[in-house]
Amino acid sequence: MKSKIFFIQAFFVLLALSSCQSDDADVSQPFVAAFASESYNLAEIPTEKPITLVFSEVATTDGTVTIQVEATNAAYKTDFETVPSAEDGTFTLPFTAGQKEITFLYKNNIPLPFDEDDQLKSIRFKIVKIEYGLQSNIQGFTTTQVQFGASLGAVLRPETGGPNQGNQVFIDSSTKL
Repeated sequence: MKSKIFFIQAFFVLLALSSCQSDDADVSQPFVAAFASESYNLAEIPTEKPITLVFSEVATTDGTVTIQVEATNAAYKTDFETVPSAEDGTFTLPFTAGQKEITFLYKNNIPLPFDEDDQLKSIRFKIVKIEYGLQSNIQGFTTTQVQFGASLGAVLRPETGGPNQGNQVFIDSSTKL
């Protein structure tokens, strides 16, 4: 009888010791880059427009973001240009430690007034690579589109929430977006 009690006690002690885990797990969040807006209306860009990419946190090291350009019914240098140049279909935006966002310039070369053929033109920018010294991730608005017609949606910039604080967005809908 005593040996059974000893084995049962030893079993529970071993069970208690083996179920403990270290709470020192790495809970760091990745560095996230995303476009600030999902789309831009070409009719509202007579000459040029800065397009912004936002970061989930202030950059702690230098890095780059590579953007791919896909044009539909539009030709680079004829209908549009970007600064920096994207003649090979991609361009790279450098950023330095301390930055919270970066921009590139979209130049509209379609002459006014726009005609019906121009209405079919669209340019899509896609984040394809982030080079950053720490863990990074592409999420959120990973693409943005410049096109005629209605916008693909409004953008909210919460002061709290986002990829590092999920489910914490507070919206004041009394103002125009």
